[in-house]
Amino acid sequence: MKKILVVQNLDIALVSKEQPKVLVNDLQMIVRQGEVHALVGESGSGKSITANAIMQILPRNMAYSKRSNIKLEDTSLLNLSEIKMRHIRGNKISMVFQEPMSALNSVMMVGKQIMEVLTTHKITDKKSAKLRVISLLDSVGLSSDCFQYYPHQLSGGMRQRVIIAIAIAANPDVIIADEPTTALDAITEKQILDLLVSLSRKHQVALLLITHDLRLIQQYADTVSLMYQGKLVEQADAKTFFENPTHEYGRKLLDIYNNMKQQAKVIHSEQIILSVNNVSKQFTEQASNKKNIVHAVDGANFQIRQGECFALVGGSGSGKTTLAKMIAGLTYPSTGEILLNDVSLSKLKSQDKAKDIQLIFQDPFNSLNPKLTILETIKEALQFEAISDAEKRTKIIKTLKEVGLTEDMLLRFPHEFSGGQRQRIAIARAVIVRPKLLICDEPTSALDVSVQAQILMLLKDLQQRYNVTILLITHNFSVVAYMAQQVAVMQSGKIIEKTDSSTILNNPQHQYTQKLLKAAQL
Repeated sequence: MKKILVVQNLDIALVSKEQPKVLVNDLQMIVRQGEVHALVGESGSGKSITANAIMQILPRNMAYSKRSNIKLEDTSLLNLSEIKMRHIRGNKISMVFQEPMSALNSVMMVGKQIMEVLTTHKITDKKSAKLRVISLLDSVGLSSDCFQYYPHQLSGGMRQRVIIAIAIAANPDVIIADEPTTALDAITEKQILDLLVSLSRKHQVALLLITHDLRLIQQYADTVSLMYQGKLVEQADAKTFFENPTHEYGRKLLDIYNNMKQQAKVIHSEQIILSVNNVSKQFTEQASNKKNIVHAVDGANFQIRQGECFALVGGSGSGKTTLAKMIAGLTYPSTGEILLNDVSLSKLKSQDKAKDIQLIFQDPFNSLNPKLTILETIKEALQFEAISDAEKRTKIIKTLKEVGLTEDMLLRFPHEFSGGQRQRIAIARAVIVRPKLLICDEPTSALDVSVQAQILMLLKDLQQRYNVTILLITHNFSVVAYMAQQVAVMQSGKIIEKTDSSTILNNPQHQYTQKLLKAAQL
């Protein structure tokens, strides 16, 4: 296959008054026409910096070495002026970002955002542009009605389809997809990647897929480049990489990947800690001068036993998070009742709820106050405990050690930590009060595979050490297999299947569950 994108001797350094910090060192990579090339590595390995370098959108405090070269066919991109690069971006090389809501203009109709690419690059005149946009919407599985919608009126999967339509609008030679499905459920994830790969094959576009998910690489990639600490440590076709990785880091990732497929042990406790009894939640939605009743959760029933991990699985908008918020006491059911140790949550005081039920959120950076030190952050959780400040500090240090952090981190702020470290801080804040129930809402979906495994092993260790009960909200069936003993599957606000995890994973009964598992390729 024809070479489309060639990266040679790429060095990128963070320029400062002190010694420059090397972020990418001597990267060599070739992406061919019609090929899916996976660029994989943990957070901070240099993947996204490499993508930004190809697009020539690096911050001003980053610089290339003189020997660095990035070629699009016969054109050296590093030698181009900004004006010439504007013709390349979106036209010859386009990008699909991780978070479509951030990439789209919230006050502009999506049709006009796609049209903007066509008119900017003078691909068609304004008169013909709308017809082309409708054709593009159809090619990514969206109706022509979506032309006049705003981003907030679309689901996450639909917004990502709009981003793909923007990416393919100018018939580019290269599409860079930077973690394009991280926040999507298994079915939507498969739809998006099937779409990207099929468009790549059909139009012979080179697809550079940046991801930390080895499962996706195994399913979709032709070739793999593995990065570690800014360096390329392994490059091979996908089959060879999964069968015989040559670098120690590659072998470590595959060991983690295979270990994650092991199923969780069965919990034998019969003590019921949480009962959700016929719980429903309705919202009133205003649309076209009339009010619609939306059933976010509809008649949910399940019980969770002491010390077990209960997984709540479903697609985006299925009602998982709404149900979790009701269990956490952040919102109240329209009908039904939730009992914690046979006591209705409606009868518990706020401070008792805060002590007995704790949450760990998907994005640890947004869940931590950027103005508070780690000491102040975790200390807030102890506000209802009648102990001295010295005793609180001792307890905080002990808990930090339990989650793999050290005392010298106490006076640092959240921005000074990696994503995995921030999630450990969030876990420390949650478990320090020894809650009866720990709600984990997609706690690892934003983390790379090795950090994800560390966090899940930590949660499992804490679960066993303190006999804590976990309600796990996830769309990742690998996480379900590793962590959960019981599973409930939600669709359109209803629990459609509920049983032990082994049965769900090996013999699902409901058609939607079967579809989810097929999409997840487990």
